[in-house]
Amino acid sequence: MDNRKIYAGSPIFRLFATDVIETDIPIMSGICLHPKERVQLALQRERESPASSDMPAYVFVVNIAMPGPPNYHLVFYYGVDDMSKIDGSDGSPSSKLCQEFFFGKDDTFRNNTFKLIPQIIEG
Repeated sequence: MDNRKIYAGSPIFRLFATDVIETDIPIMSGICLHPKERVQLALQRERESPASSDMPAYVFVVNIAMPGPPNYHLVFYYGVDDMSKIDGSDGSPSSKLCQEFFFGKDDTFRNNTFKLIPQIIEG
């Protein structure tokens, strides 16, 4: 109302990787389940050598599918190292919100909350 901006603080998640993937058929769900996908490969390395784990405690992936042919996916990987930031246990409003979003029982809250609004300045 007063047009003042308030610093939100440090981000909860950190962007740790991005990929552009070309596929024959669009992958609309479960992109992280593909055996040659980045998260699966990292989990395999972790199983083989647990002491050298580089995986965050929790990974959130945004998959933007661009229709084709060819079909491309722009995939963003975000990680959080401190689970209390997203499981509601640190008591902060953001942690409680994340707990409902990431660990809630159905997609209704997620579908009504997460909005991705792209902006193309020049195309």
